[in-house]
Amino acid sequence: MKHAALQARAALPTFTSQGLSNAAWALPRLAPLPAADGLAAALAAAAAPRLAEFSNQELGMLLVALSQRGGPASWRPVAVPQLYEAAGEQLAVRAPRLGERDLCSMLSGGWVVQHWVDVIVGGMRRSSGEAVV
Repeated sequence: MKHAALQARAALPTFTSQGLSNAAWALPRLAPLPAADGLAAALAAAAAPRLAEFSNQELGMLLVALSQRGGPASWRPVAVPQLYEAAGEQLAVRAPRLGERDLCSMLSGGWVVQHWVDVIVGGMRRSSGEAVV
């Protein structure tokens, strides 16, 4: 399995946004394996500069998958700061146009909620004309 993880890491830069989000979706199931942490960090680093290419569904899948790594008992988000920044920027830009399904999907990535809910709610209020307090 370690060999397969190394091959996947090497191929990540060539993955489409769909491929990256699908690969992230597999991470919680790989969490017990020693190579999973390195693969998760490499995947997050490969995805971060390209989040603008992701559809709303792909971005939501990526965020949820990376927040669930290790399962609820050993929750540990991927430590790639540029991913947090890029995700926050994308959510802020997309928030006024997100439907309920996509917004819930993106927010269910727990680490995203903590850091970006004010940005998202503020953007939605501004787009609706509601006063931002």
